[in-house]
Amino acid sequence: MSYPVRTEVCYNTSHPSRGRALLINYEHDRPGSVKDTKDVYHVLEKLQFAVTVATNLKERELMDLLEKESKEDHTNSDCFVMVVMAHGTAPDMIKIMDGYFAMDRLWKDFVGNLCSSLKGKPKLFFIQSCRGNLEEKIQRKDAVPIIEKEENFLVSMHADLLVMYASYYKHAAYRDPTEGAWFIQALCNVLSGDIRQTDLLSLLTDVSYDVMYKYANRFAENGIYNLQIPMITSMLTKKFYFVEKYVPAVKGSKDTRYNVLAGK
Repeated sequence: MSYPVRTEVCYNTSHPSRGRALLINYEHDRPGSVKDTKDVYHVLEKLQFAVTVATNLKERELMDLLEKESKEDHTNSDCFVMVVMAHGTAPDMIKIMDGYFAMDRLWKDFVGNLCSSLKGKPKLFFIQSCRGNLEEKIQRKDAVPIIEKEENFLVSMHADLLVMYASYYKHAAYRDPTEGAWFIQALCNVLSGDIRQTDLLSLLTDVSYDVMYKYANRFAENGIYNLQIPMITSMLTKKFYFVEKYVPAVKGSKDTRYNVLAGK
């Protein structure tokens, strides 16, 4: 049986543009989410993404936005990023303005031939929401390392897709009303560093470590700690690096990358 010879171990990052990023936030009853939105935007901007921010969308508005984004021409882009922040519940549903929306509908328009200009390129999705009501609590003296076995979801049409959830399946994700969501803040902190020589999955492993060990140790009530561990589902087939790009300045140009779309 023959198979293609692997000639590249890293994704192509020599395109003119880093790519487009879509940041979707639902603010209702989510104190701290405005700070998260600003922090994520600034990190994506630093990484040289063209960012669109959408807030409080209804189902039809969200579906139209996803379809529109999937039909954009991503030919000159290295990758695509989407960050979604909302309340959530099991089984993997986010709360939108007029109901609930299945998480896997967020990326269905971007896989396989549905978005041909992103075929073979990393499509990165970061979901800040609860995935259920289960909570993992522990007292300091009882802390022990736990190893979870992850299921492999590799499917051909979903190749080059990565989804990182704020929490394990059916578990809650935590957010501080002042400082923002644990997962989002850890993600921003890691991606704000000098990351040019580190591949994406290694960076996201650092994010998981920070959420698990740093944030759980900062927030406790009566000696009881809420634990949270992000979950990564990766169908990437190569390593991906955020290689710095040279973008020439255009005299008299205005920064129009921060486009805000607000739901009605």
